[in-house]
Amino acid sequence: MKETILPLLNRSSFSHFVFKSEQDKPSKHLREVSKYVPDVSGLYFVFAKEILSMPSEEHLRFYLDKTEYHLLYFGKAGGTTQKGKVINQKLKGRINNVVGNPSIKRAVHWNSFMIETGITELYVYWCSEAQPQSVEGSIYNYLNANGLAYPVLNRRLGRPPVIIE
Repeated sequence: MKETILPLLNRSSFSHFVFKSEQDKPSKHLREVSKYVPDVSGLYFVFAKEILSMPSEEHLRFYLDKTEYHLLYFGKAGGTTQKGKVINQKLKGRINNVVGNPSIKRAVHWNSFMIETGITELYVYWCSEAQPQSVEGSIYNYLNANGLAYPVLNRRLGRPPVIIE
């Protein structure tokens, strides 16, 4: 899995922003800090430096710029499905979208998770990728094939294991 993610994080086109907890208006804060995220197909990864209330498994620890980060979530936006359906929502829209059922704004979801766990900042890394479904699928396949836990925010909403061929 790290062999898939680390080359993406080392791309020159990879960029990031910081989402801070306990904002009065988390959705407005997320829109502001993500304003330079382009409307293109791609991948995004959400990390935290500190995890105060839960252990982090080794496969979810990454060293970026000599700092240890814990992968909390990964997601995709845009691209084309295996059946040829074009996904219109791109990175900027996806990051600022809603999660779950019933739907809640992603910023509100992240903010409440951060308050609950004592995390003060999330580091959201993103990059363009023409076929993000393929990359995301290979990450899920690796986790499933090796019996490894999903990042906490991927499993928080009860996502079942998937195998994407």
